[in-house]
Amino acid sequence: MTTYSVEELRRAVGALESGRFRGDSMLRQEAASEWRPPGEALAVVGVLPRSGASVVALALAESAERPVHLVEAGPSHRSSLASASTAELGAIDESWRRSRRGAVLIDRLASSPRLPNEVGPPPSSDGQLTILDVGWETSALVRDEHWLSRQVGSMPTVLVATASGPGLRALDSSLADLHDSQIEAAVVVGSSQRRWGWPLKVASSTSAIQHLRDSGRLFTVPLDSELAATGVTTDPLPAALLRGARSVLARVAGPQEPRELA
Repeated sequence: MTTYSVEELRRAVGALESGRFRGDSMLRQEAASEWRPPGEALAVVGVLPRSGASVVALALAESAERPVHLVEAGPSHRSSLASASTAELGAIDESWRRSRRGAVLIDRLASSPRLPNEVGPPPSSDGQLTILDVGWETSALVRDEHWLSRQVGSMPTVLVATASGPGLRALDSSLADLHDSQIEAAVVVGSSQRRWGWPLKVASSTSAIQHLRDSGRLFTVPLDSELAATGVTTDPLPAALLRGARSVLARVAGPQEPRELA
């Protein structure tokens, strides 16, 4: 049987209390629980993969007449913003990379975690508006409690769906996952509601989606075919997308002055 001196036991207890032997995930979550955006903040959540959430988040950021910190918290291999930056600023730490697109400061993950609770806290900034591009579906967010789920639970949230049967059904499911008071807006990417055919009208006839529509929280923004094909680049976003984003931002973060397009 191994024996230990009092001093060895004291050092071991000190190491445990300092968290030196805790798992990386636990340490990340403890640090992330302290993360607080400095000003206004909102979360953008795609209800399905490739629903256009990152593009909508970027359009919201570019529509704001104030310094914006855009945080992309999804796995790096799914990043939609890696090619959007006009200036790469390099690694902030082992978890995050920083870049800039005009007046928008962008932080994105440098790795591809498998689960939301493996995502560490983003770097701080002095942005007056923080937009958290969550990068995970609501079903993954509500499965366990972690800093991302807590942020979505405390921030005004914008859900993003595609104008399709699967997209609208996923939107309805996401509305069931989250409390109605959290949802400031839902953005449907595609044709305007007045052009929806019978299948989309049926898919959007649920009580939850109808409640969004009746309360003025259901928006549509056009799907740009070139943007859908190439993804976001350093080119300016389509004017119609920015116009739609301004309408959403006026609902979520107060009225904004129109921005001249370059």
